[in-house]
Amino acid sequence: MATTTNPFEPPRTTDLDATSGDVPGRVSPAALRELEDAAPWVRRLVRLSALVIVLSVASVGIDLARRFRITTTTAAVVANIVVSILFLRILRWYEGASTRLQRGDASALRAVVDAQASYFKLAGVVVTLATGLFAVYLAYGVATGRWLSWMHS
Repeated sequence: MATTTNPFEPPRTTDLDATSGDVPGRVSPAALRELEDAAPWVRRLVRLSALVIVLSVASVGIDLARRFRITTTTAAVVANIVVSILFLRILRWYEGASTRLQRGDASALRAVVDAQASYFKLAGVVVTLATGLFAVYLAYGVATGRWLSWMHS
């Protein structure tokens, strides 16, 4: 007896047919409350992130005013500012959507989930790049013998 379905295909069930953002009623009340309760915390995180960016920009300004040159530390702080601004943009999007959700706008649920997904995707990209750069730095140090000099002593 031949089967007409693919055994490697995911199961077809009615509870998996729609995503939670498409149908607000599919999200459990507890999950919805958690998303609504996140709004004030996201607002605080946005403010804290903005403060860190302002302090970092001030630090770079002071560093440049003292020496009129860019050091590796200054470049690292500038890179941190750029990454922080990317995270801040997503957090502001998340803040707006979670505030709307808190006020009862069920259509904001999709935006909250999308903002969370974007946040985690950006975090994954940043961690992957940082890990790759660190691996290159370690490989360079080993290849040049910089960290193996203790063996020659």
